[in-house]
Amino acid sequence: MRRRGIWIGSLVVVVILGGLGQRRGFAQGAAATQSDVKRTIEALGGVKATDQAVREVILKALIDLHSPEAIPQLQGYLSAGNPLSMRLETIRALGSLRSPAAVDSLGALLSDQQTVIRDTVIRALQEIGGQAATTLVAGALKDTDAGVRRSALQVLPQLGARLTNAELTQLMQDKDEKVRGAALDAAGYVGQPRLTADSAGLIRLGLKDASAGVQVKAMHLFVISAAKGITFSEIASFVASDNAAMLPEAYAAIAHFPTAETMDLVKKGMDSPDAGVRSAATRSLAYLPLSLSKPQVEKLLKSDDADMRTMGMFILVSSNTPDSDVMIHALARDAHSPLAPRAILEMWSRKMRAEFADLPEVLGPVYEAAGPEDKARLIPVAASYADAGGEKLLMEGLVDKDARVRLSVVESLGSVKADLAVKIAEAAVKDPEAAVRLRAAISMQWGGSDKYPTLLEGLTHDADAKVAAMARQILQGMKPANGPAPAAGTGN
Repeated sequence: MRRRGIWIGSLVVVVILGGLGQRRGFAQGAAATQSDVKRTIEALGGVKATDQAVREVILKALIDLHSPEAIPQLQGYLSAGNPLSMRLETIRALGSLRSPAAVDSLGALLSDQQTVIRDTVIRALQEIGGQAATTLVAGALKDTDAGVRRSALQVLPQLGARLTNAELTQLMQDKDEKVRGAALDAAGYVGQPRLTADSAGLIRLGLKDASAGVQVKAMHLFVISAAKGITFSEIASFVASDNAAMLPEAYAAIAHFPTAETMDLVKKGMDSPDAGVRSAATRSLAYLPLSLSKPQVEKLLKSDDADMRTMGMFILVSSNTPDSDVMIHALARDAHSPLAPRAILEMWSRKMRAEFADLPEVLGPVYEAAGPEDKARLIPVAASYADAGGEKLLMEGLVDKDARVRLSVVESLGSVKADLAVKIAEAAVKDPEAAVRLRAAISMQWGGSDKYPTLLEGLTHDADAKVAAMARQILQGMKPANGPAPAAGTGN
């Protein structure tokens, strides 16, 4: 008999929803009207079902309607007499409706005995938003469960609640370290009032916390805020921390004190036998006035660590001194150095061709040894030296197996002489990658050769619809009625 009851109850729901579907069909595919939905909700609410399986079918149907009109019926699934899974599903559904009408019924559940219910309610209230929801979530900061308090603390800033330093300081007394950490996260949340001198007390509490994780969060808060009142000595003591997660934050923090003492600490860290310490100390250089000696920079450039080498290059580029220019020259001539492509790009972008007259000769070996990404970056350099060996590299790039390189060559089409531009265009329109053919069409739009219209005409039959459409559009724009197109392809 029970199985028969489940079958009949489910059938009733199907018939009700089928009626809604028929009305939608009668309206020739238009969305069901509000009255249709309302009648369906009322009909579903009228099904007197005591069996859980039937009630689950009804609940799913109500949720699928995704209408605020269903809130009264959905609220009937919130009570403790319902299975936990149905209650949680209903809470999430009410949150997704984002209707203030659901706030009171959800708020009542913040005193529910089930921790997971209270936690899920907080997330649902976050979706709804508004002052009433925010007030309820703020009340959950006093929940008996640390996880619920932490969720409330995470949600409040996202609801636009402005937590004062006094409130956050009080939360820093919480017995749960994750709640204390969340308080520091909330203090640094985008949209919070700018941290003031009063924030130093909050940060200091975090730095003195028994939890290493909370200490790291406090240090990060200082890094992003530079709150006044924290002293160099308070920060410097953490530079010798055994906590690997603390080191990057501690070294970044002491950079807020750009003194000779700070630089001494950083240089000492760079010489540490511990790789983590060396890395953290080196990264802090990005925030400090650059005052490393030539041997120290050379040590960075020769490091086996890619981040160290990158930082060394950053220092060179930022220094802009005669010594740094000499070192960049040397790097550019070392085809086996992973920094050689960056060095060549730096010299090229500075237009220091007089001091670097052998760039065309150096470019070839560096290009050949480079990976696809660096090759693509070096192509514009090759294009600017097309008459001095660059043309060879451009033609090699046209048949490179990596599409990024071929695309970079095609993008240089307008910066080389007309005869070379035609060679590039003729190869590019046959490229297997549609993105390369599309770029070729775009690069040919300003003319520069009487062969371009023929090449573009061929692209109008391209297998890729975007390429074909672009070619037709460009050909239309090239018609004499539109006036002469600007000349291109006449670079150096």
